Amino acid sequence: MKKIALLATFFVLCLASLSAQEKPFRFGFQASPSFSWMRTTDKLIEGAGTNLGLKVGMMGEYYFQGNYAFVSGLGFGLSQGGTLQNGYSSGIFWNQSELSETTKFDTLPLNAKLHYRINYIEIPFGLKMKGGTNEDAKLKYYAEIPVFTLGIVTKAIGDIR
Repeated sequence: MKKIALLATFFVLCLASLSAQEKPFRFGFQASPSFSWMRTTDKLIEGAGTNLGLKVGMMGEYYFQGNYAFVSGLGFGLSQGGTLQNGYSSGIFWNQSELSETTKFDTLPLNAKLHYRINYIEIPFGLKMKGGTNEDAKLKYYAEIPVFTLGIVTKAIGDIR
C-alpha cells in the first residue's frame, strides 16, 4: 500500500508542476459513484446483488496537435464487486483463499451468498478530440475514445452472508 501511495504522490506532484493555462498540458481530478455486479457462466451460481462504490482519480491531457490530445491518468476503484448466490446443494468454494477456519467455510450450504469487495488501481489511456469554431465559441463539443484501461487489483475481500 505504501508503494501505491508513493506512486500517487509522485503522479500528483508531476501534474501539479504543470500549469493548466499552458497549451500542451492540462490536468484535473475526478470523483464519481459506481455500481458494479458480478456474474458467472455456471448455471447454478447466479448474481444476487450489486455494490455501490467510488471512483477517484487524476487525469492528464497532452495536446499533441491543436484539438487532439492523449489522455492518461491514475484512478482508484473502491468497493467494486457484487454478490453471488450458491445454487449447489454443497460444494467446496474459495479453495485458493486464506480462510480463518478452512473446514468451516470451504463447504457452503444451498443458497449461501458470497459477497465480494474489490479495490483497483486503474491507469487509462485514450484519445480526446475537441471541436468548435474557435476558443470563444459558445458551442464546443468533445469526444473521448478510451483505448484501454490497465486495472490492477490491490485488495479483494469476500464474506459469506
